[in-house]
This record gives sequence, C-alpha cells and structure tokens, in this order.
Amino acid sequence: MKLRLRAAGTLSVALVLLPAILLAQSTKDGAAGPQSAVGPLACANRLADQSGGSCLEASRDPVFGSLLPYPGAFNVFDPGNFMTVPGGYANQASDSFSTVGGGALNTASERYSTVAGGYGNLVSAIGSTVGGGLLNDSTGPGSTVAGGSGNVASASEASVGGGNSNRASDDRATVGGGAFNTASGRYAVVGGGLSNDAVGYSSVVPGGFDCLAQGDYSFAAGRRARALHQGTFVWSDATNAHFDSTGSDQFLIEADGGVGIGTNAPETALHVDGGTDVAPAGGGFFQAGSSNGLNLALDNNEIMARDNGTTSKLSINVSGGDVILGNGSSSGLVGIGNNNPAAKLDVAANAALDALRVRVAGTTRLVVKSNGAVGVGANFTPSFDLQVSSSAPNGGTAGKPGGGSWSNSSDRRLKKNIEDLEGSLETLLALRGVTYEYKDPEAIGELSGTRIGFVAQEVEEVLPDWVSEKPDGMKMLTIRGFEALAVEAFREQQERIRTLSLENEVLRERVEELELLQGRIDALESLLEGGVGLVAR
Repeated sequence: MKLRLRAAGTLSVALVLLPAILLAQSTKDGAAGPQSAVGPLACANRLADQSGGSCLEASRDPVFGSLLPYPGAFNVFDPGNFMTVPGGYANQASDSFSTVGGGALNTASERYSTVAGGYGNLVSAIGSTVGGGLLNDSTGPGSTVAGGSGNVASASEASVGGGNSNRASDDRATVGGGAFNTASGRYAVVGGGLSNDAVGYSSVVPGGFDCLAQGDYSFAAGRRARALHQGTFVWSDATNAHFDSTGSDQFLIEADGGVGIGTNAPETALHVDGGTDVAPAGGGFFQAGSSNGLNLALDNNEIMARDNGTTSKLSINVSGGDVILGNGSSSGLVGIGNNNPAAKLDVAANAALDALRVRVAGTTRLVVKSNGAVGVGANFTPSFDLQVSSSAPNGGTAGKPGGGSWSNSSDRRLKKNIEDLEGSLETLLALRGVTYEYKDPEAIGELSGTRIGFVAQEVEEVLPDWVSEKPDGMKMLTIRGFEALAVEAFREQQERIRTLSLENEVLRERVEELELLQGRIDALESLLEGGVGLVAR
C-alpha cells in the first residue's frame, strides 16, 4: 500500500489520511504489534491501517492534541520496503528505497526518490530528488530541485538549483536559480536572473532579465536580449527594449558604453588595447584571416596585409568606390615610403622603382622616375627632366595657353654682369640646319619620319652650353637664349644693311654724275661726227 501526504497550503491538509486510519488508544505496555485479532485493529505507538491490517509508523504532534497521543511526527512509510522517513512532520515515503529526510508535508512517491527536507515538496519519478525548500516538484526521472520555492523539474534528468517559480521542463534542462525562469528546450540552461527563457536545443541564458534563447544553440544575456535564430549570440546592455537577432549564426552585442578588449574603459563602440606591434610574422591588436594564408592585421598605428608570414598586397575598394584620405586640413598628409611626410602627398622613391605611375585602361600615361624625371604619354624612361612621348594620344605634342616660350626669371634686379652680345650673326651662321630621321624613335620617345634640326656635336663646337650628355653618353640639345641671339644677329644685319645703303647712295650719286658727264661727252662726239668745223683762234 502507498500512502501520500501532499501539502495544499496549510498543515490541516494532513488530516486527509484520517478517514482511512483509526487511531489506536495508548497502552501501558508499549506493545509494537496488533493488540486484538477481533474487532478494530489496535497498534501501540503507531497508526492502525484497518483496511490493510497493519500498523504504520506515526508520532505525536501538538497540533492534533489527544488525537495523536504518540511521540514523534505524523510520518508515513514502510520500513520493510526500504522506505525511510527519519523525522519531520507528516512526510511520506511511499515506494521502494524512497526517502524523506525531514521537514513537513513532503512526499517521495517513486523508487529511489528523495526529499531531503523542507516543506510541501514532491518527488514523483524514479530517482528524482528535492533537496529542500518550499513547494518544489521533481517529477521527471532522475530530475532534481535543489531548493528554493515553487520550482519544478518535470523532465528526465532536468534540474533546478533554487530560486522561485523556476521550471526545467525538457530532458536535461537546467535552471540554476533566480525567479520565473524556464528552461524548456532539451539541454537548455538558464543560469539565473528574472523571467528568462531558454527554449532552443542546447540554448543558454546565463542570467539577466526577460531574455530569450529561442534558437537551437543560441545564447542570450543582459536585459531583454532575444536570440531568435539558430546559433545566434545576443548580448544586451541595460537598455529597456528588446534587442533581437535577425538571422542565424549572428554574434550581436548592444553596449552603449562600448566593448573593451584589453581595456576596461572603452572609448569607442569597439576599443582594442594591449596587443603587440604588427609584423609580417605575427603580432598586432587585431587579425582577420588565417596566419597560414592571407590575413589583415592592425596595431595602434599600422595596417598590414600578410600572407603566411610575409607581407602581401593591401587592396582598398578594388570593386569601386571612393577612397578619401584626410579632410583637406594641413595635417592630412600622406607619405608613401616616407613615415614623416612634409606634403599632402610625399613619395620617397628608390632607384629600383618609379616614384609614380598613372595608367589609363592599362596603358601608362604618366611616369615619374626615381630621379624625378617625368615622362608623359607612355611607359618609357625620359631622356629629359620632362619629356612627352611620341606614343602619347596626341602624338607627343605639348601646348601652352596663349602660345609663346616658357617663362624664366628676367628681372634686372636679379642679374649681374650684364654685357652686350657680340658676333651673334656669325654665331648663328656657323650653325648648320639639317634634315634627319631617328634610327629607333620609339625607344627614345621621339617622332618618326623626317625631322628638321641640328646635330648636337656640330652645335657643341659653336655653342657648347646648348649641349649636355645623358647618363648613357648620348648628347642632348637644349636651345638657350636663341631669341637674344636672333635679335642681336638681326640688329647686326640691320647695321650692315644700313651701312650698305649709305654706301649705295654715295655710289648712286656718283653714278648719276658720271651719267651726266657721259651725256655731255656723247653730245660732243655727235657734233664732231656731223662735220662741224673748228675755227682756229
């Protein structure tokens, strides 16, 4: 026979047993067995079970007064089936190997079930346990409620550590404590807090308030965090509003005060501190990607692209989009090969690499060599400090708004040793103009076809400052001061013309005189030829 005592709010509920049990009168001899084989069963210091014909353990409690004039508490169990109730009041152990350790109105109603103590607790599944507390239920096989009040562990091996009104309602679900928490998913865990729910398989809410881990393998913590999808991690701060996941396998953090890694005083939404200087082989404050392959690493003043222990290419907006460096202020300087830029763009080149190259549709249109020489129009090594290639889109031409020569400084205040040019005409006349063709114009960035000009070696004999030599030994011609030479040569020529004009005028007058004299001679000759006699005097 199994008898059960279960609390229903007051101690008087224990009297539900009385209709089935007749209380025996006290005897002076203290006999332990039945006192009469005829008539009502009488048991010394025990309760008589008239329907079963046996004496049950019972003891006196002041609440019942003379009705229970026996020492001890009003406990019910059967020692013959290894049921144990060593003390307490109105406790019941009603199946084999069940135990109620003490307390009041506790019930252990299945095999191997245990109530250690407390009040009004119930264990009703095989191997289930309530450690104590008030009005707790352990109703799943192997389930446990360690203590607290109003807690329920209702599934196989489910457990509630304590707290108030917590529920562990699926296999191996756990609520550690707190109040009004529910672990209703298999292997789900709620550590504590208030009004939290772990619903998904192996979901976790470590604590907080009004958090929900609904997705399988999800995690929610803080205030009103909700992991609604599989594999999501949601951490919310004290903001009084739901912070929900929006998709599977997300890692979400709401922290108005910032997230600190290596610092307990974050100054931004994510503040990382305490790393090492980034280097090709490792280090940094942050790394994206595997160390065995391509990865991006940052420290507190450097970004480095790496590939398995060596440096790699760093790509920015490869698929499009603007890249903006600085904000136009004087402090927004960019250095390339230079960690101390002194200009908006400061490039420190070396002999092995060009300082700058600009390509359009894959074709080089501007190159700045390491020595500062600039080539325009193609990928070539300029022979001059500035050279336009014949392969340029407009055939190697260069224009200057308004025309004219390039300007240079010419203020008298900047000059000294000013002297007149002499022999300018002879100098220019000593030059020889020729036509020619380059042997390999493309190799030197020159135009093909017949050209007009000078030969450097010939010019060098007349005007050596017009000729210089390139590193490869080839001579270059730079015409300097040609305008001044031309002006003075023109002046000299004009002087010569003027002198010749004066000489010609004198000669013309003499010619006119000679022509007049010749006329007179011609007239005399005509008279002589006409027979005119001469009178002797």
